[in-house]
Amino acid sequence: MARAKKKPEKAGRRKMRAAVRPADDALEGLLRLKKAWMKASEPERMLFLGWLQENSQEAAALSPGIAHGRYLTPDAIDEIRARMMRRGWTAGDVMAHIGFSPEDPALENALARGAALRLVVVAALTHWLANG
Repeated sequence: MARAKKKPEKAGRRKMRAAVRPADDALEGLLRLKKAWMKASEPERMLFLGWLQENSQEAAALSPGIAHGRYLTPDAIDEIRARMMRRGWTAGDVMAHIGFSPEDPALENALARGAALRLVVVAALTHWLANG
């Protein structure tokens, strides 16, 4: 007689464990940081805080924050619309200016309905807004 296979049940448990693992890893990393902080001397803590401040400022400078992933922030939408109005441009004009087809409806959809954009379009808009 053939035995019933239990692989799907095991696979399901593995997937569940894998889904929980990143949060556990982050918590473990946080606990390690706390433990290292408690063991650090005062000069080591000051050096670490200086390093953290420098890297936080660099990260803030590198990410202007026009989008959360593929979705434009409300501030970015307002800024893009304001620039379009000042110049008398349409969304197609902006797309053409940043190197895409003026018939591409992606920016119009993102502005009107909050639709997602391709990351390359977000990058081009970031450059356009920064240098615009």
